[in-house]
Amino acid sequence: MKWLLAVLVFSAISVRGDTSGEWQYDVGNGEATITGYTGSSVEVVIPAEVDGIPVKQLNHITLPEACERIFIPSSVDHINSWPPFTQWPPYDNKLNEVIFLGDAPTVVLGNTNTKSPPTPVAKVSYGTTGWNTFIGYDMENDAGQMRWPVVMANAYALGVTADSTKGAKLSDPIGPWHAVGSNVNLHAIPLPGYAFVSWSGDVQSANNPVLIQMNANKTVTANFGPDNADSDGDELSNYQEVIIFHTNPNIAETISPVPGLYLASQRQLERTAGQNDILNSPNNYGLYTSNQIHNLGLGGIVLNRNANNQLVLNYQILQSTDLQSWTTYQHNELIISNPPPDKMFLRVQAIGQ
Repeated sequence: MKWLLAVLVFSAISVRGDTSGEWQYDVGNGEATITGYTGSSVEVVIPAEVDGIPVKQLNHITLPEACERIFIPSSVDHINSWPPFTQWPPYDNKLNEVIFLGDAPTVVLGNTNTKSPPTPVAKVSYGTTGWNTFIGYDMENDAGQMRWPVVMANAYALGVTADSTKGAKLSDPIGPWHAVGSNVNLHAIPLPGYAFVSWSGDVQSANNPVLIQMNANKTVTANFGPDNADSDGDELSNYQEVIIFHTNPNIAETISPVPGLYLASQRQLERTAGQNDILNSPNNYGLYTSNQIHNLGLGGIVLNRNANNQLVLNYQILQSTDLQSWTTYQHNELIISNPPPDKMFLRVQAIGQ
């Protein structure tokens, strides 16, 4: 009885592990979790089910040294533990691709769930930016920075970038992976002081938002430039107000933020002040009042100079019999003697009884 009890206790604390061909797995809630691989294939294809049980999760798996790529079925929706894959021995790792046959699963890193890949790269050289900085583990250098490229068999990757100091970008639906042939709406959102200019890269357009079709892996950049509009009409662009002078682009400035830079409002104030000063004190500027000009206009005349540089008054007397038609009655020329040296005004006045 004691021996049987000991066996029962041992069985109770052991972890269940099953084997299906080259695969080791655990079962829970009717789902299988792959926990190990004993084969030596160059291309490792993780099964969608083992012994009729759907494979939903992967735990840390050690791959053979010769493995160059691994295929993950669409049934897998979680990859647990860190790192998810390593090769042994670690000194000549050949793994070049992680190929998903469905949507990218959730990767559980410690207590954090990260939908991956956060940086989509369809296929790049070993060691460059790929699926996730934690997808692999460089055991030789103990750096934890091995990065493997990702290929999605039923989707294309969309990478959208923007200068975060000038604006943001949105994609609907949110990427990075999108079904083949599906449409994605890209929207650029400039920060205050900036304006959207264009999309560049695999999408060339000045439309915002812009609708693109995922018929290939695409990388797109949202470009922003200075907002040269003048929302408050003070001759300072929105870019100048927000970025350079740190003023409100929706409230007209009455005082220039920079010495020597005169705004329209300042110039108008100075112009109005100058006009008022002249009207109030015209004699200070050698000008005349409106009354003075009016009095001159009552009989003012214009003098010409003759060949001898003498001021000459030319005038004529007109006659009419019906006050409608007028003809010359007499034409006269009068030389003005001894005019003053600076200026003189003349006004003709008829004298009668």
